[in-house]
Amino acid sequence: MKAYGFKRKKYTVLPLFLVLSLFAAFFIFSCQGFDDGMGSIVINFGGGTRYTARTPDGLDPRIANALSYTVTLTGTGTITRTLSPGISSVRMAVPPGTWEVSITANYYGEKFATGEAEDVVEIKAGQSTQVPISMQLTETIFYVVSNDEEWNSVINDLPDLGNRECTIIITITNSFPTSTPFDMNTNYSANITIRGNHTIWQNGSIASGQLSLLNINNNVTVTLKDTKLIGIDNNENALVRISGGHFIMEGSTSISGNTHIGDGVGDFDGFGGGVHIGSGEFIMRGGTIGGNQAFQGGGVYVSSNGNFIKTGGTIYGLGAGANSNTINGEPGSMGNTVYVEAGNSIFITGPGFRNSTAGPADNMNSNTGEGF
Repeated sequence: MKAYGFKRKKYTVLPLFLVLSLFAAFFIFSCQGFDDGMGSIVINFGGGTRYTARTPDGLDPRIANALSYTVTLTGTGTITRTLSPGISSVRMAVPPGTWEVSITANYYGEKFATGEAEDVVEIKAGQSTQVPISMQLTETIFYVVSNDEEWNSVINDLPDLGNRECTIIITITNSFPTSTPFDMNTNYSANITIRGNHTIWQNGSIASGQLSLLNINNNVTVTLKDTKLIGIDNNENALVRISGGHFIMEGSTSISGNTHIGDGVGDFDGFGGGVHIGSGEFIMRGGTIGGNQAFQGGGVYVSSNGNFIKTGGTIYGLGAGANSNTINGEPGSMGNTVYVEAGNSIFITGPGFRNSTAGPADNMNSNTGEGF
């Protein structure tokens, strides 16, 4: 299944470590070193075909081809070299002596696998030694998503990971529409990052009552980094709904284009256009929330059981044109940008912000395009 970093049969628990061989043979051959009196160590990374050759536990070639490597040689001093994606082998000049070899493979800045030579390497002057490395995958689970089909595959796969803590990184490599909400209601503690400078937008066909594009529940933490979410008109919910978990916005993330119209009746009827915090926590470190509408809290609605911490980013107010967050409730009292129910606390820092304890209610309206 292309959406997966690892191809697994359904209901099979992902092994903690998968040992990969970057090449099969170990041999020593003689040739001229880089300099008189020097030797060299040669490491062959095998390329993407070697990663995908394993069955059934292969690697998505999009991940294999994007891996960068850091090679560290420790002996008479320490030699480190960082290799860009696409490099299949490296030859490093070293003085004669014994050397330890270790490698880290990174996928867009995240540690993907680590490995080392089984034995120390003895290097003689004028000799070039090819060294086999066995790589162990980290416990982090990687997915690559470029369309709605792969988005659905990831969502369907997540409940099969078992009752264990895990870290999941989902890299979005293309913009696409979807009719499937990312509904994280699990029995385990998961730390999930959705990243990639692309857009996911609702196509309007999500089933009634499941209109939030992100539903974050229980002990799940979801970090959205550089990814843009766009909602729909006449939605039955906020674009992001938090019900007991943690939601973090970073980078250039944006939440926009969602109209959650209601009359204030019911738990979610018109409460929160961009984000609704029913319980749990929303931490906004960057990005923007704009162009949303609701009965209360055009940008963000914070219930009495929710927490909102804002250290960066912008929630647009009125006067920002298409980016304005608006309300259809009583003007000036329902929070164009943020509405906080009575008895709750919000913590906001930065220019134009303040720490605030709501009581009986805190209606944060902004009549300028800068917002909060």
